[in-house]
Amino acid sequence: MFAARRSASRHNDFLAPSLSLSLALLCCVLFSCGSGRNPSSGGAKERGRLIVYSSHPAAMVAEIVKEFRQRTGIETVVVSAETGELISRLRDEVRDEARSAARGTAPENKGEADVFWGGGPESLDSLSDLFSSYRSDESGAIPAEYKDAEGRWTGFSLNTTVIIYNSRLVPPSEAPRAWRDLTRPFFRGRVAMADPRRSGSAYTALATMLRAIAVPASGTADGLPGSTESWAFVDSLLAAFDVETLPADSARVHGGVAAGEWFAGITFESAALSLKASGADLGIVYPAEGTSVVPDGVAIVSSGENRAAAEAFVDFVLGRDVQGVIAEEWMRRGVRSDLVSPAGILPLSSIPMVDYEGRSAGKEKERVLAEWSRRLSLISSRP
Repeated sequence: MFAARRSASRHNDFLAPSLSLSLALLCCVLFSCGSGRNPSSGGAKERGRLIVYSSHPAAMVAEIVKEFRQRTGIETVVVSAETGELISRLRDEVRDEARSAARGTAPENKGEADVFWGGGPESLDSLSDLFSSYRSDESGAIPAEYKDAEGRWTGFSLNTTVIIYNSRLVPPSEAPRAWRDLTRPFFRGRVAMADPRRSGSAYTALATMLRAIAVPASGTADGLPGSTESWAFVDSLLAAFDVETLPADSARVHGGVAAGEWFAGITFESAALSLKASGADLGIVYPAEGTSVVPDGVAIVSSGENRAAAEAFVDFVLGRDVQGVIAEEWMRRGVRSDLVSPAGILPLSSIPMVDYEGRSAGKEKERVLAEWSRRLSLISSRP
């Protein structure tokens, strides 16, 4: 993948061969290539390997990390999980280390992450106290709205929430065009969305819908984000789900809709576009009430022990080559202003948008998820 791009361009951003080889040799000394032990064993840190916590799709991560290793010689281990699970893991590790330090004992779960790669602003801001400030030389090409003002995280790609439907199972007359269409009787029990308590992209979808359905001048009696109308919509949407089997991750949603397990789903744009391009029977809808475009980001973990390698990784994923490849190969919008999205990705100017501000969504997250859980339990308890 990357090799093809190198040979196709005379003006690429890869290191010159001689410099690349020298850097690789140097990095093999500074960041020794280990034997592939599980990072939880503690061996990863002893060997100086870079540990990356990532919630991105496995295939994309594997290709990018493989090229990073080849380019730099830095051995890299990826811990993959949903954003919510990685947040909990990182918090638990830091808490365990603090308690152990107070007792003067070794921690049971020593924190290992050097880089946190994935998650939207609301997730990244919730971990800002665990991140180090780093302003990559590449960040100059990234608009201010896609990065933290203090340099705690920098946007990697842009995510747009969409509705998808199986075009074999949903006739044109029933095809959704708006969020509210998913609450029609035709879709009852046949719509899927990942659990926003576990999936960062699903929380973004929930926060987006609350804004899209809200009546601007109204609110809720108890001051919840959104409006009485938008939470009534959530109740109707929950009735369209099989609430006993909410998927843990968004990949399960678009895969299930493509396979015909559900008629429709709520997921992120890039996965839907990639599936459709591969021949899946999918319709993709940018809801009429509006959707959001939200950056996911990359950050350096303060407690990490491989700062130089972490900075090199951040520089790499923000560079022109990776940013270009994620758009061409995975239909994912990059964050750089000096690259043009390839054909097949609808311009943002053509998509109806809501006013979505990541920090506000982050501050609301605990209360929104508590309300989601309360309403979900009420639906689940109905006969």
